Amino acid sequence: MIHIKLLMPLSWDENHPNILRMHIPNIRNWGEYDALMDDVLAEIKATDERVDVIVTRDVVRYRNGGLPHIAKAIEALLEHSNFGLSISIASETSKFQESMMHAIVRRLGDEAVRRFHFKPSVESAYAFILEDRIAVDGESKSE
Repeated sequence: MIHIKLLMPLSWDENHPNILRMHIPNIRNWGEYDALMDDVLAEIKATDERVDVIVTRDVVRYRNGGLPHIAKAIEALLEHSNFGLSISIASETSKFQESMMHAIVRRLGDEAVRRFHFKPSVESAYAFILEDRIAVDGESKSE
């Protein structure tokens, strides 16, 4: 079996503790996505601290059949009390993915809507996470 982390990098941000950086290249099959999400969940389970995720992607178009995989991943993240936010970086080519994610998140309810967002840049994702940490946690754990 191919080691998934080589295909879809996942790493802790060096400058902001407890922010996971996840990059999704073009998906060849949904098993790769599921394995990456298993890795994300394992990282979240390994700490008691709040964990936020910033997602970048090369994906121009998701392969068919992804809605159940994405919904399952969102539901699994929401089950963890230390999961904070998931911020996907939007691009001009990600409008379909963005609309698909919004539909899934709305179906899963208010808590999902509060925790899953698209932002135009990595910098704006960091700013949004830090603002949320101050509002929710009372202080920034990234400093």
